Amino acid sequence: MVRQRFLSVVPFRLGLVSFGLMVAACAASDASQKPGAAHDAACASQVIIVFAQAQAATPDPGLVAQIAQAASVQLSYVRTAGPGLYVFSMSAADADSSCKDALHRLRQDARVRSVDVDARRRALD
Repeated sequence: MVRQRFLSVVPFRLGLVSFGLMVAACAASDASQKPGAAHDAACASQVIIVFAQAQAATPDPGLVAQIAQAASVQLSYVRTAGPGLYVFSMSAADADSSCKDALHRLRQDARVRSVDVDARRRALD
């Protein structure tokens, strides 16, 4: 009797789980068709910036905002990586996954000495 009751509950639970997965999949596919979804495909990267002028322990927010606006990117300060090295989270509307155009625009600004993608380094063998 217990086994018979157990066997009648299992299909119900499997059906409930399957329904939940189906709803989640439909919600995910619907989100990619919304108007704001194009922004999700934009360029996003963490970059290390060295400014032409020496900065304090944290870079001047006004200067950062001006540089970001001129380069058509969004820069969010993350941390200081060393003397004169500042890590930012960069995002731009560029669809290029490597963010080449956004990096190029930042590098063209006279107030920026260098910009590099913040990537993990590994020892050479």
